[in-house]
Amino acid sequence: MFSIQLKRHQDLISESYYLMEPEPEIKKEDLQDIEAINGKSTNKAFNEDQEFKEMMRNFKTVSSNDFERTTKAIEEAKASEDVQEETSITKSYAGSNAYALNSEDTESYKKLQEELKQRLKNKKQADEHAKTKSTLTYSLKGRTLTYYKTPRYLCESGGKIVVSIRVNGAGDVIDAYINGASNSDNQCLINHAISYAETVQFDASDKKEQLGTITFLFKGK
Repeated sequence: MFSIQLKRHQDLISESYYLMEPEPEIKKEDLQDIEAINGKSTNKAFNEDQEFKEMMRNFKTVSSNDFERTTKAIEEAKASEDVQEETSITKSYAGSNAYALNSEDTESYKKLQEELKQRLKNKKQADEHAKTKSTLTYSLKGRTLTYYKTPRYLCESGGKIVVSIRVNGAGDVIDAYINGASNSDNQCLINHAISYAETVQFDASDKKEQLGTITFLFKGK
């Protein structure tokens, strides 16, 4: 007589456990800088302190509703991708029935034309510089950037470098040094930023000296 017993066989499987660290959260400020560096810029040099609406308030004959309509039209023109000729823009404003200029407003209207002309000039420069790997903005109240070299950076890494500047009445940069708002300590970026900041030229002013900043957003190679 035979007795047979069946037993269930179970294979052993080894398991491994890994502790997964969460990815560091990107700060909102750093994310904005990254997006600005990676994105194509269409406004390479502009004054962060310029408030175009203040100029329009020089027109005493403009009612509040007319002011809003005119300001909106200007902002739409500024945001347009296609650069319009200065004559066509000023003609549209002058021919508008939104307001009528009297003799006392002639000088204010001339100022408007000059501002539009300068804005178009800056936009043409911006479109030309959009092909480069850099962006610059400046903050110098009441002053206009009249000249700067097209930056061509050869640094491996990218980042934001803020340069504090001291400008004299003639518009020359007489001092330039790194501002603490920079998010990179890369010496290559710093050297290029200071070098270019020292070459820019602003319009003349009655102020003997004035402090401001120039911000460079660099793209790496």
